[in-house]
Amino acid sequence: MKIFHAIALSLAALALPVVFGACASNDPNGSSSGTTKPVCIVGQNSACLCASGDTGTKECLASEGQYTECRLGPTTPCPTGAPDGGPAAGPEEQCPGKAVGVSANATTIKGSLTNAVAELKGESACAALEGNADHVYKLVSTATGALKIDQKGPYKAALYVRKGDCTGGKQLRCDPNGPASFSVNVVAGREYYLVVKGVGSSGAGDYELALQVTSGGFCGDGQVKDQEVCDDENNDAMDGCAAGCNEIEGIADSANSCPGQQVVIPVAKVVKVSNGNTTQGAKNTFNKSGISGCSTGSTNVTNDRVYTVTPRKTGKLRVRQTAGDFNLAIIGQDGCDPNATTTLGCAGNCGGGQFPPACAEDLLVNVTADKAYTVVVEGQGTSGNTGTYALEMSVE
Repeated sequence: MKIFHAIALSLAALALPVVFGACASNDPNGSSSGTTKPVCIVGQNSACLCASGDTGTKECLASEGQYTECRLGPTTPCPTGAPDGGPAAGPEEQCPGKAVGVSANATTIKGSLTNAVAELKGESACAALEGNADHVYKLVSTATGALKIDQKGPYKAALYVRKGDCTGGKQLRCDPNGPASFSVNVVAGREYYLVVKGVGSSGAGDYELALQVTSGGFCGDGQVKDQEVCDDENNDAMDGCAAGCNEIEGIADSANSCPGQQVVIPVAKVVKVSNGNTTQGAKNTFNKSGISGCSTGSTNVTNDRVYTVTPRKTGKLRVRQTAGDFNLAIIGQDGCDPNATTTLGCAGNCGGGQFPPACAEDLLVNVTADKAYTVVVEGQGTSGNTGTYALEMSVE
């Protein structure tokens, strides 16, 4: 199989017996360069080369990534009786990779890139390693925390880690120069992909890795804790939750529908909803007629943003406008369905064309600790009344 990978393009032009089924095909999990390589589909055959130079086929077995020896027919071995360059390739040879469980106990991975082929491409600095030999491992952790990867032995391979998908998942870490060790945050039960790439003049060598997880929460694990106000399972900016999970920054897709964009208010903390918040491009999700104390007309026909707000203590929830460039209303509800829940309060009394610093809306409603409430930022008047805004949320 190793030799076949190296000469796959030249073999593609050779005619093979039809009875042996499929040969090479474009692998959707392969390199982004579009390289053609065999896909191991159970029961199908791929082209191979006998040690004698004769072209043969090999069958994909039920074990993931495993093939039979190269042969000239279903039961006819190669003329020399030798396979195509050695044992069948293991699952670490291509995506989705060899499955490895990691935990608080150290796990060791050993392998050699000496006879491996180049199939995967990383991002940023790791993109330059596309032509180097590689192996891939699918990692699943039993604990949430920091996964430390230590390289042992004299040969230091380049490493990168993706989450969610072997070739297109977000790259969490790239070390192109053969680091001694590094760490990435992982969530229990989720899939991560560790790619080992060759470096140096030979581009190959024997590697050994030790993997161990230190349990503990972190911003990006999907759990809001301590002084965090949100956690959308990443550390990206301007996607609704700031990189440090300490501020609402930008608009999340969840703000366009119920139950709304997540906001948690820790005890004695003022939560900022700022930097990139706008009703422009939003939907008219919240539509309720006759809201008392709110100058929004008989119905709410303008674009709005919806937040699900959970206070960590009982008291009065204050949602105060700190910036903006249009007339808005701030509506508080005990649930998200506008026609099946109770309006707790509405702040929408600034005059036409008035917004900070001339006038700011200020909502104050009673809330209970750890219960979710709905806060809506709604344009007043006509449907074209949209703009940017900033808020502060706290419990007094």
